[in-house]
Order: sequence, then structure tokens, then C-alpha cells
Amino acid sequence: MKNGYILDPEDPSELVRLLNLDRAITASMGGPLAGGIAEIQPLKNMLDLACGPGGWALDAAFALRKREVEVAGVDISTPMIEYANALARTQLRTNASFEVMDITQPLTFADGAFDAINARFLVGILKGRSQWEALLAEGVRLLRPGGMIRLVESDGLVISTCQSLARLQQSLNRKMHERGYGFSSDGGQTLGITPVLPHLLREAGFQQIRLTPFVFDGSQPNGAWMTCLRLCEFTYYLALQQGLLDDMALAEGETVPLVIEHMLADINATAFGCLTYGLMVTAMRPE
Repeated sequence: MKNGYILDPEDPSELVRLLNLDRAITASMGGPLAGGIAEIQPLKNMLDLACGPGGWALDAAFALRKREVEVAGVDISTPMIEYANALARTQLRTNASFEVMDITQPLTFADGAFDAINARFLVGILKGRSQWEALLAEGVRLLRPGGMIRLVESDGLVISTCQSLARLQQSLNRKMHERGYGFSSDGGQTLGITPVLPHLLREAGFQQIRLTPFVFDGSQPNGAWMTCLRLCEFTYYLALQQGLLDDMALAEGETVPLVIEHMLADINATAFGCLTYGLMVTAMRPE
């Protein structure tokens, strides 16, 4: 793939996975404008980096429609952008627009074009400190003085009652670490991105850094277990197809598809419990 995504964005299953992930994380964070974006003055133009099929950008555009805020989304995947633009037309989101762009390269927007920038789960896209530093430098360029950047990340920390899920997640984390994603200091047991974000933002020149943790509850029966089921199904079958689970230690006669089947059965059980932890980081460009 010419892009750096850990999961292939051209695969239709990845589009479905991202739609489910978007809804789950937005709800867990308390809505699309969590973190104080709506309080920025003036707020006229927002940018969503690596927007995927456009879920967050469309939600934000709807929430801010009466204030006539324009929300732009960019992603390297043409199918994702085509889908997002189709949704915008269908949902009459005239204040939302989407373009194909590579966020690892300079973007074709003017300096200071945006009042706020949103980016979620770039840990599965950017590799190494240099790409993160370049992206945040581009964020400084694109934001007007006093503008906000909001980063939402997870270290791949999934705590559940399901041993199969733990094995699959640990294998995926290790493979991501091997391929250069994240900043793991524990050999890929976690991705190690959240502790690094404040330092990266300060180095880039951002100020007023604020950290807000959130939790996605995928438990039975009161949590979003059906969303959790779909996310796990799409994530690990895609990871299997793309060779990201080939280092799993398997028992005699066991296969990775069998481990995935056991995981899905456990998620459907009434005693299933699952919490996924993430961090929202907001920071301001100095006036």
C-alpha cells in the first residue's frame, strides 16, 4: 500500500469498521464537540485529519450548522472520501466537505485556514517521531493564532473477561510495534502513544495542553457490546487477512480463525465485560 495505514483503507470492511469505531468513541467521549471545541471564538472553519468515511466531521457539521461552521475532512483513501461526500449530500450537510489528501505530506490549505483541527487514532497511520513531528508542525501552520488541536488516541489497552480477545489484541499490538507504529517501551504490549503526546505538542509550540481520559464500555448487557462485537469481528478478520496475527502462539490444532470464533462467542455471552481506555488531548496555538 502506498499509504501508511496499518489496516488497508481500500478494503470495504475497513470502512464499516471505522463507522462503528467512530460512533463508539464519539459516544464514549460525550459527543463530537467534547474538549471545548464549541467554545473557541471565532469558530468558522474546522479540519478533520484522516477522516475516514467522515463520521466525526458529519456529526460536528450537524452540531454546528446553526453557527454556519464549515467542516473539512481529508483522507488518503478515495473510497472513504467518496463515501463521506455521498453521506454529506444524503444528510444535507452543506457545511461539510471532503478531499483526498495524504496527511504525511503538506496539505493544500492556506496558512491559518482553520480555527480547530481534530485527529483521531493517528497511531495506526503515522510511523516514528519524524512523522508525528511533521504532522504537528503542519497543524501549527494550518491553525490561526489561538486555534485548537484535538488529538484522540489509545494505547491498544483492552481489558476484558475474554482470553481470546486479549491474545488477539496483544498480537496486533506487537505487530504494530514491529512495523514502527507508536512509541512502545514494553515490546509492543501497548502502543505507548498517549504518554508521548503532551511532549510532542509542547515541542511543536502548542500551549494550554489538557488531558481528558475516556472509556469505551463494550460489556454485556448494559454496555455497547454489539458495537464491540462488530468492531472485534472486523478488526481481527482484517488483521488476519493482512498478516498481522501471524506471530500468535497457538496450541496444537488451534488456528487464528478458531481463536477469533472463540472471541466472538465470548463477547455474546451474558457475563462478558470489556473496557477500552483512551485519551483526548487538546492544545492551543499561541496567540
